[in-house]
Formats: sequence, structure tokens, C-alpha cells
Amino acid sequence: MLLYNSPIYIFFWVFALFESSEGIRIKYDTKHYRVKVDHFGFHNDDTFLMRYMISLDQWRPGGPILFYTGNEGNITVFVENTGLLWELAPEFNAMVIFAEHRFYGESRPYGEEYKSHLNYLTVEQALADYASLLTYIRSSIPGATHSPIVSFGGSYGGVLSAFFRIKYPHITAGALSASAPVWHLPGWVPCNAYWRAMTEVYTDANSHCSTNIRRSWDELDSFGKTPVGRSIIDQIFRLCTPTKSPEGVQHLKGFLSNAWGNTAMANYPYPANFEAPLPAWPVKAICRHLSAPNLDGADLLKAVFNAVSVYFNHTGDAGICLNTTNSNGIDTGHIWGYQVCTERVQAWCADGKTDMMQPYPYSYKKQVANCYKTWGVKPRPEWQTIAYGGLNLSSFTNIIFSNGLLDPWHVGGVLHNVSDTVVAMVMPLGAHHNDLRYSNKLDPPQIKETREKEKDIIKSWIAEHYRENRRH
Repeated sequence: MLLYNSPIYIFFWVFALFESSEGIRIKYDTKHYRVKVDHFGFHNDDTFLMRYMISLDQWRPGGPILFYTGNEGNITVFVENTGLLWELAPEFNAMVIFAEHRFYGESRPYGEEYKSHLNYLTVEQALADYASLLTYIRSSIPGATHSPIVSFGGSYGGVLSAFFRIKYPHITAGALSASAPVWHLPGWVPCNAYWRAMTEVYTDANSHCSTNIRRSWDELDSFGKTPVGRSIIDQIFRLCTPTKSPEGVQHLKGFLSNAWGNTAMANYPYPANFEAPLPAWPVKAICRHLSAPNLDGADLLKAVFNAVSVYFNHTGDAGICLNTTNSNGIDTGHIWGYQVCTERVQAWCADGKTDMMQPYPYSYKKQVANCYKTWGVKPRPEWQTIAYGGLNLSSFTNIIFSNGLLDPWHVGGVLHNVSDTVVAMVMPLGAHHNDLRYSNKLDPPQIKETREKEKDIIKSWIAEHYRENRRH
């Protein structure tokens, strides 16, 4: 039985050794750190076990600590896909740590009752978890007391990495914030900006591709109106769960929307297994099935099924039917929906003209009502400006914001230098946190150049930390 009011301590560890897809051998320990549920109040002394992975394999006492600020999911996904930290470790003689975000993976306050305690699922509490863990690491590992710490993160983890530097500059010397949609909030970017950017990627692959996807929504609705039409959809898409109503067709459309977006995010020049097992340049692979002009009716739906099969069954291992409820391990139990209804508020819409989606409007009023109905909370989109500077980042230092223009999330990212020390790296042929992945011989030159620039800046942060430490 977990005792939530026990003292904070390291609990247990598991040793792991594996070889990355690029042949790099990685060795780390899995440990658990008991951390407060509420860092900011004094009436709740409950604690929980936060999982983290740590590698001292390349570290020398006094060397830097490369720290990954965990995302909205199982931390092992990011350990295995964030190759940059593992590649930098031997060159920097660095310790590597990946910390799991509270309420995700195995790091759940209150165990199976966690959904009753989501008030403690905030950016601020997660950042305080990381600060507490790193303070412990520095005090408990001989030679780490004055080690410089550099934070890394991609996507929401990239947001956290930047915010960690903003909130705890005395702990982290700098932050690499990759593909971080820090500005993807209502009123800050157009509500269909993500879909427009995604559509450009598909149109660039084949002009008929985005047109066919745009037309497919109405075809699905048309077939979905009758039992006979829904039976045809079930057969064409080989659905594990039949569409027994028009609502079932809406569910399928949601799956397709996510598939098109996730594939654009993972549009790498080599085969990869992050959002799903995908071939090299997967958008091009999808669009090969949607390249014919004037597709309609069942022929269009068959082409859409063949296209989405690249996403859900590229390897042929997905089984004989399409399971539209499959999770890729990134999100856990829809808890991200709670965060979108509190601090990480996002506005979504489509016009069906500048984007390839079925048109739908955005209403902040309806979003608030839905959040309250679903979670019992109301969004606070203004909080990011109050707590983290909003659109004004000029007061902060030592942050790299990197974005790939093939990644639709770049529309909410920082794409221009803010100052000499808050800088933007833009990769026209880069996908979702491409620079954080393992180096690959198929990487475009701009990806390689970006990694070298990032490495030079990180070296300067580490050197600056050592100089400051000597002064004191």
C-alpha cells in the first residue's frame, strides 16, 4: 500500500540496457523519487512516486546534467526517441535524466484514484517536481553539487523546458525547447493555423492529395446517413467496431484527422516509430494513394483507406481490422484533455478552403461550457502571460526554440530571435522535434547544421555556469 504522507526519498531502481535504432547502446537505471503532491500549499502533505531514468554511464564528477522535461505520456517513449541527449552525453561527459510528468505513465498521485485529484495536474506542479528532483540529485550524488543542468524537451515537453528555465534559472543553465507550441493559444494564432500548415505539407506532396482528403469528409457523411452506407464504410475500412450510427462515422473521421496530423508531425526522411511505425517521408507515401484526380464515392473511400493504412498498418502487424481506439502511448487516459481545459488552452477551427478539413467554427464560450461539463473546470488562457511572459519573452535568457516547418505545430512556435540569448532555429525540412531525434545519415543538411549550432550554444551555457560558479 502506498503511503502518501511518507517522507521524500528514492524508492527503487531497475537497470536497463538497450540499443537504439541507430545502433547506439544506452544504459540507464529506472528509479522512483517520492515527491510532494502539492508544492505550494501547507495543508496537504501527501506524496507520490515520480518515475525517472538516469544514466551515469558517460558522466564524470562535476560534468553537466542533461535533463528531459517529461511530456504528456509514458516517459519510456521519449527515452527511446530522444537521441540528441544520448549523443551529447559522451562528448560532454554528461549525466542524462528523463523525468516522467505527474499523472502520466507510472507517475500517478493517488494511484487508481488519480482522476479525483486532477487539481494537482498543473504546469507549475510539474515544474516543481523537476526542480525538487534535480535538487535531490545534486545533493545526493557525489560530484554533482555544482554540475550545470541543461533542460531539453519536445512538443509540450519543449514548452515545459522553456518554462523551467523561466521559472528556475538558478537550477537550469539553459533550455532547448523543440517544436514547442508556446504561443498556440486562443487569439494568439488563427484557430485553423495548424490545419492550414498541415494542408500545405500534403499539397506539396501531391496537389490532388489534399483535395481528395477535403472531399472525403462529405462522402463519409453521405454514406453514414443510412445503414447500407455505414455497412459499406465498415467493409471498406475493415473496422473492428462497426459504425452503428452517424456518431460512429464521426468517430472514424476523428481518427482520420489525427492520422493525417500525426503523419505530418512524423514526416521524417527515414523510417521511424514514434507516433506509429511509419516509412520514410510518410506523407508522400500516403499521398501516393490519393494522387488520382476526381475521385468520389466508394472509390474515394477506398483510396482514403489505403492511404490511412500507411499510418496504422505500414508494417502489416496491426491485424485484420482497423481499431480506431488504439493508443500510441503518447497520451494517457485522455488526461491531456484536462490540461487543455485549464492552462494549455487551444483554439481549433477549419474553413475547408485554406485547409483540407471539414469546416467547423470555434467558439470560446462553447469550449468553456464543454470543459466545465467534462471536467468541472474553466480555462485560464491568460495565465501563461501572467506566469511566463506570454508573447513577451525578452526578459528571459538562454533558451533555444527550434521548429521544423513540416511540423504543423510550428505555427504556435517561436520562429524569430527574441534577443541574443533567446534564439530561434528554423528547419524548412524538419518535422516534429526532428533535432532531438538520433542523428541519421538521411537527415537533410539543415538538420545537421541545426544540431551543431545548438551544441555550440549549449557549450557556451555550460562554460558560463562554470565561470559563475568559480566567482562564488
